[in-house]
Parts: sequence; C-alpha cells; structure tokens
Amino acid sequence: MNYDVLKKEVALPQYAGKSDDEVAAMLNTPQFPAIKSRFINARSVLSEISDSAAILDKLEVAATEISAVKWAMMFLQQDDGINIGDPATQAQLDELAEGGILTEDEATALKNMALQNISRAEQLGLGSVNYNDVNSIR
Repeated sequence: MNYDVLKKEVALPQYAGKSDDEVAAMLNTPQFPAIKSRFINARSVLSEISDSAAILDKLEVAATEISAVKWAMMFLQQDDGINIGDPATQAQLDELAEGGILTEDEATALKNMALQNISRAEQLGLGSVNYNDVNSIR
C-alpha cells in the first residue's frame, strides 16, 4: 500500500466528512471503465457481439494470409481463448481495422470485450483499500 498516494487522494474534497469505512467503500467501488486482461474464445464473441459470425468469418479469411491472425484464430477456437485485453492484441485489432480487414466498429466491439469497471483504488495502483488503511493516514 502506497500511503502517500492514498493520503493525497483522501485529501480531495469528495472524501471530506466521510467516515473511514465510507472512504474505503468509495475507493473500492468499481466505476471507471478500463481495458483489463480477459480471455475470450469464439463462443464469447458469438454471445456478446452482434454480427459476430461475420467478424469471425473475416478473421478466418485474414488468417490465410496473416500469421498473427492465424495464431489468434487458433487460440479463439480453444476453451482458454486469447487475452483480448493484452496491448498487443488490442494493437493488432487496430491494424486490422486500418488495413480494412475489419471495420472500425468491429475492431472496437472486440476491443471493448476487455472493458471492465475498476475502482479508484485500482486506478491509483493501491489495490483494495480498507478501513485501517484510511484510518492510518488521517
């Protein structure tokens, strides 16, 4: 726990007059969208994205000419899948959109599968904050 970072955060006006428990709860509430590690497979894509079959079909065609897409498709077909939140995977999707293989909307839909809400504490690199952490810096 980086208590210097926590102390600076808790000094902000939104925490004024709040109890240590309330501050900890505010800091730990997931509410900020962020790209996070998430393993997906073809079933995930089919269940979460509209027109997903067309996206997977486009990727299958691209796999015949682009080695990275070939490997990604291999992983997508396995239960463990591929980490859609990995920066390299996100960048590859941008490249596929720039190259016209996927539309921007299709690439964004795939990339957004890695979006998850995180807490303010996570944004600050604090992990989880508890009552004692807040109490110790006040």
